[in-house]
Amino acid sequence: MISMLEYVAELLKAFAEAEPGMKGTKSSAAPSDLFKVDEDCRKLSQEQAAVFHNLTAKTLYATKRVRPDTCTAVAFLTTRVREPDEEDW
Repeated sequence: MISMLEYVAELLKAFAEAEPGMKGTKSSAAPSDLFKVDEDCRKLSQEQAAVFHNLTAKTLYATKRVRPDTCTAVAFLTTRVREPDEEDW
């Protein structure tokens, strides 16, 4: 039996450390404006962009193995890792 419960728990912990104020649950992995890109939105700092890239990669790994329901949102986020902005975060 293969389980990724520890991996998902570590991923959630990494998100909590990256954004301590974020709490609660969502009914969907994707917001209603997922595919809308605001070109005027402020870009993330290099440090926060690196965290975003790392968390997106970890989430993609989990998506491919245990959470296929998050595939649409995560696939879009993987297209945003080069120049992420606050809305991507």
